Formats: sequence, structure tokens, C-alpha cells
Amino acid sequence: MSGVFRRIPRSNAKFGLNPAKAIGVFALTLLSTMAVAEKSDPRAEDVFMKFADQVVQIRVVEKTSGSKSTVGSGFFIGPGLVATNYHVVANLLWQPESYRAELVFQQGETHPVDLLRLDVVHDLAILSTKVHKPAFSLDPAEPPKGARLYAMGNPHDLGLTIIEGSYSGALKESLLQKIHFSGSVNPGMSGGPVLNRDGLVVGVCVQTAGEQVSFLVPVRFLEALLRAPFPDTSPDKLFEVIRGQLMTHQANTYAVITSSALIQTDLGKFRVPGRISPMLNCWGDSDDLKNQPYGVVHSHCTTNDSIFLRDGLDTGFLNYSHHNLTSKGLNMFQFVALQSAFIKKHDRDDLRGGNEQDFSRTECKSSLLRAGNVPMKTTVCMRAYVKFPGLYDVSWSAASLVDTRQGFTCSFRLHGVTMETADAFLKRVLESYQWNP
Repeated sequence: MSGVFRRIPRSNAKFGLNPAKAIGVFALTLLSTMAVAEKSDPRAEDVFMKFADQVVQIRVVEKTSGSKSTVGSGFFIGPGLVATNYHVVANLLWQPESYRAELVFQQGETHPVDLLRLDVVHDLAILSTKVHKPAFSLDPAEPPKGARLYAMGNPHDLGLTIIEGSYSGALKESLLQKIHFSGSVNPGMSGGPVLNRDGLVVGVCVQTAGEQVSFLVPVRFLEALLRAPFPDTSPDKLFEVIRGQLMTHQANTYAVITSSALIQTDLGKFRVPGRISPMLNCWGDSDDLKNQPYGVVHSHCTTNDSIFLRDGLDTGFLNYSHHNLTSKGLNMFQFVALQSAFIKKHDRDDLRGGNEQDFSRTECKSSLLRAGNVPMKTTVCMRAYVKFPGLYDVSWSAASLVDTRQGFTCSFRLHGVTMETADAFLKRVLESYQWNP
């Protein structure tokens, strides 16, 4: 007999087990196991039917036209309290005179909501409403890897849906703690709950990388936000809260980055900073063509994460690049001209993003210095955040021409840092440069 009902081994006879009875016992055991499995991993349709009324669409509306500007998802976490992503409702903070928000139920019923609490670092917000619905329970415990999860939300404004996937663990080597979810979290599902088999929220939909690769905010950060005191929800006070969150984040970020041994890499005859922390991704390439009288080797590194403040304005990230230039027949004057042109093209000192309402005027200062045994001409540029006093975007770029055949340029961009953080970081980096004749 094949399949699950296999032949009963002869050894069962000595225990007095009748083959027919053995089959019956085995069948009962199999059915019992199936029942347990079904209880462990409920069907998506059952989860949907049970919790659909506790999940809503969050719609941000432009007041003058009455048209929706942003669509996301949210879920009830307490009496009159709805959780979502901060990026869904950011316009309520930055342009309260132009935008309002409402929650929308499946049947089309709408109710106004107000921004109550926010956490820009983990992209979370809590909204207040006069509507009361049963609240989800939160489970901050990490699920076992491979556990079945259920994401709910409103993808592409097509209506409430549910997506099955699995828990694939916390992201490694990431400054912002996120959960890897093997399910399709599509635009419009941002802020929706992700449930375990017991119907407890373990994460909040936040981002997708496509191809069944999605990311969630661990629910422990939502628990912390729910407990945090927010006595005043005026925009000015909320900007003060954001400033404190950014200050803490930048201090923690650079403490992590600088806690690792500073790794160097070879770039021609130069030793330069390489992947200075596991929290950064680095890659390189080269332009060494036969028909051009010079060669260039590039190295680029960047953090994986940034903090969304509003459309067109992110902060909290670091990137840097190095470029080694090698002459293949240029004279000294031609090589100097090449390096100057290369600096203008690749290592401009501009700091992009934002506008004059977000930043002070960018100020720059140039100087000559020696990093290790490498002479450099450097330029430092900075601009201050208007709404977050004490925080700056800093650009540091340098060029070195040690002989008529070898030179390099580099640039560092630090976004959302204090001057103390930027100074300590750049001093540490400068120690790692070396020229090997």
C-alpha cells in the first residue's frame, strides 16, 4: 500500500495491534494533526473576515481641490486611536493649512482624523478619531523564522486586501531596524497591520523592494510610541519632538559606525577608507578604456537607510566616494586640468534636497591639509536645518595630486548631524589616508 497508509510493520504484531485498528488509529492521528495545523495557520479568508473592520484606509486630501493626495492604511490600537506610517500623513504636519486626513471604511464611510503622535525614525504615526472600534493586540515578541504572517491594507487604492507571507527575520547590517517579510506589500498598504497566526500585530507595513521582498516596522516601536507622553500636538511642538528623535538617531548611528575598526582599501597607490562599517554598502567600478589617455577607478559607499521628513526631503544618511586617476601619457598640465574637470563633474560640493524654507544658505570653506602622509586641498560645506536647530548637512571633499601620474578625489556627505558628530567622524576618517610611492 502506497501513500500515507503504508504497510504496517510486522513488529506491531507482538504488541497485539490489529492492522485494521492500526489504520484507524493512524487516520485519527492524521486528522488530529491536520486540525492542529489548521489552527496554527488559519486561512487568510478567516483572518480577513475577523479583522477587516479594524483596518481602514487613510486618505490625505488637498483642501482646495478636495482631491486625495496620499493614500495609505491604518488600524485601531485603542479607543479612538489609529496607527499608520508617518510618511502617509506627513503633509498634515508640514502643510496643515493645505491638507486634511480622513479614515475610510470598506463601505465608504469616512471620518476625520488628527495627527496625535509620530516617530519619524521608525516611520510611525498615531492618529486620533472619534470613532471607536475593537483594537488590535500587539505582540513585540519575535516570531519564529518562517512563521506564516498576514498583511492587511489597501494596495493601489483598490480596496482592502490580505497578503500571506512569512517572517524572514530582522534585517542585518541596517541602521533602521526592520523586518523582512516575504510577501507583496504594495503602495497603499503602508501603515497596515501584519498579523501572526494568533491575530496579534507583529509589524507595520512600510516598504517594498518588489519581487516578494517587503519590509515591516517591528511593533515594539509602535508600543513605545503609544506609551510616550505627547502633551502638546501643535506643529511647533511636534517639530521639537522630531528634533529630539533626529538628535538621538544621529548620535546612535555614528556611535555604531565608528565602533567598528576603520577598514582601508587600496585605490591605485593610495590607501583610503573602505567599508568603514557593516552598516554601509560599498561597490566599485573602473573606466580604463584603450582609446583614452587616462584611467579612473571608482569606489562608492552608502548607508542603506534614510529618514523621510517630507516629499523631497530625507535625512539621517551617509555616503562617500573615492576616485583614483592614473595618467597614461598626459603631461603634468593636462593631468591637473583633467583632475579639475573631474572634481567639477563628480565631487561637486552641493547638498541636494530641500529648499530655502528647510535650510540656511550653504556656506563653504577651503583649506590645505595633510591626511596621513597625503597632501590635500579640501572644501567643507554646511547648511543648517531651519526647523531642527543644531542639526546640519555637511559636505567634505578633497583632492590630491602627489605626482604627475597619480591623483585622487573624494567626497563625504553627512545628512542630519551635529557639528560635534561631523567633526569627530571626519577627523577619524582623515587618519586612514596613506600614499604608497
